[in-house]
Amino acid sequence: MTSLEGLRLDLPRGAITAVLGASGEGTLTLLRLVAGLDAVPPDALVIDEPFAGADARSRIEIAAALRDLADRGATVVLATSDEARALEVADHVVVLDEGRLVQAGTAAEVYDAPASLAAMRASGVVTHIGDRFVRPNDIDVHVEPVESGFEAQLAWVSRAGSEVRVEADLADGRRVSVTVSRQEALELELEPDQIVWLRPHGGHRFDPPEAERISA
Repeated sequence: MTSLEGLRLDLPRGAITAVLGASGEGTLTLLRLVAGLDAVPPDALVIDEPFAGADARSRIEIAAALRDLADRGATVVLATSDEARALEVADHVVVLDEGRLVQAGTAAEVYDAPASLAAMRASGVVTHIGDRFVRPNDIDVHVEPVESGFEAQLAWVSRAGSEVRVEADLADGRRVSVTVSRQEALELELEPDQIVWLRPHGGHRFDPPEAERISA
């Protein structure tokens, strides 16, 4: 098994670089450790899974502490599988797949223009529908048949949080994830077992070999 293959990076000083795809244990004492660096900020700091095991408030505080270190000139590298937090806090993102560097760029570049399916999946949940891969919020839900729509049956609807998460089963047996606003879910009266039509917009297409390997 290859851990890292041909990895060479230029890490900018005074910036946070997130390495997505690596795994580790993290620590609940991280916030105290970072806070203790206030007196003598290091030139460089490398942290494995800084948000693992932390509650929502602690994750915000850890991100703020890392941001403060970077703003004072430190080079911060964090290895994490928490793509949402990485995209939020990092200036630069590095995506690894089976030890290979598949993309490096700003958080916006990696999210908006993934170089591969591996990069797209590393930066968030991905749904395969039709001939493209899309994110859950790039799918429109309709309760009546629509052009270019895919018939599906709702498996479950979760209304926890600011958005409503929906899981739906397509005719070919694949399950897709969809995110809609709470208002839209109320207007559509979405409930489990309901028949709907899903129409993707945007999304990305990737080479069949890679798509088959990663989506299997």
